[in-house]
Amino acid sequence: MQPKTSTATLQHAGHVVTTTNPFVLPRGVKGRLAGWYMSVPDAQHRELLEAIDLEGVDRLLEVGFGPGQMITALRRRSPGLDVCGVDPSELMVARARRRNPHADLHVGAAAAIPFPNHHADLVLSVNNIPMWPDLAAGMSEVARILTAQGKALFAWHGGTDPRGHQRRLVLSPDRLQEIELAIRAHFTDVSARRLHRSELWEASGAKLPATD
Repeated sequence: MQPKTSTATLQHAGHVVTTTNPFVLPRGVKGRLAGWYMSVPDAQHRELLEAIDLEGVDRLLEVGFGPGQMITALRRRSPGLDVCGVDPSELMVARARRRNPHADLHVGAAAAIPFPNHHADLVLSVNNIPMWPDLAAGMSEVARILTAQGKALFAWHGGTDPRGHQRRLVLSPDRLQEIELAIRAHFTDVSARRLHRSELWEASGAKLPATD
């Protein structure tokens, strides 16, 4: 286990963008309000919960769990599920820990995951992958964390019928392709699906360094 880190440390290392957007990096009063808003159940998250297959998954790691609403819902579905995760916001980590006292949650980022190799059967990232400053570094960490038969799920706003604020967050075809290519560079088996409210990539067969 790596030593404890902080939001400032992650920013200094370039693992987290420096921004005042409370939805990207929740801090202060605005961050608390953003966290509350993100915790309200919506159609996208309900749709994703139906799409996530937990069969054969003993441990799940979520990258960017925010206020922890997905963790709560997934543990409700599978009470014995071992859950861990990272989020760059100290505020969100504190809030998610209160909501999920049995989960192993830490301040961290996609490119700085403080868990050992082959730690999780499923890595989940919801609505944060375009915010990763370095897609390759983040994908390398996700691949490292997965067990040999593990898989990763990456979701972002969009799909065939985005609604409300989602419409402003829909990515261009070029940006979607950039993300998919980054995933394919680190996994042998990648599929992309367009749900009603989400773009969803599923990846398995992590490509690890020969010395791993």
